[in-house]
Parts: sequence; structure tokens; C-alpha cells
Amino acid sequence: MVTRKIDTSGLRCPLPVIKMEAALRKMAPDEILEITADDPIARIDIPHFALENGHKIKELPENASGRADAVTWQIICGPKENRQKHAEDAPKADDAP
Repeated sequence: MVTRKIDTSGLRCPLPVIKMEAALRKMAPDEILEITADDPIARIDIPHFALENGHKIKELPENASGRADAVTWQIICGPKENRQKHAEDAPKADDAP
């Protein structure tokens, strides 16, 4: 059962990923986030971010959103320890050359 839904239609990356990350941080493991995006870059970034952070992801059929130009995914929230590890590994602003 879907716990939370986000429609990021009209937003350009990185905003769909930022909104997804914020929602997932508030969710418990195994809760399901359904996110819809129409930005072509989000088709790459959303699955990549979800998998890199220990979440499971399933792309729904093209007509799930009712729009031909949008993609909808269901993301099963992963364990918090996987999310924390990724946050610790992320580059910091002061690491920039």
C-alpha cells in the first residue's frame, strides 16, 4: 500500500530528486513512496538515487499517471542505516577543489 505520493510534474532536476529524498527521510523502512516526474533527466536520476541509497524501486506502466509524458515509480523505503551510510559518504562543500 502506498504511504505517500508526490507529483513533481513541471519541476526540473534536481528538484524531483530533492523532493523524493526529503520524503524518504521522513518515512520508515518498507513504506512506499509513489513519485511521478515528467523531466527526462528524472528518468535517470530518480532510479539512480533510490538504488544508491538502499531503496527498492519499481517503474509503473506508462499509463499509471494518466499522462504519456510522465513516469511513475514506487520506491520501497530502505533501512535507515543504508541511508545514513550514503549521507556520510557524500562529498561535502569544503571537499571541492
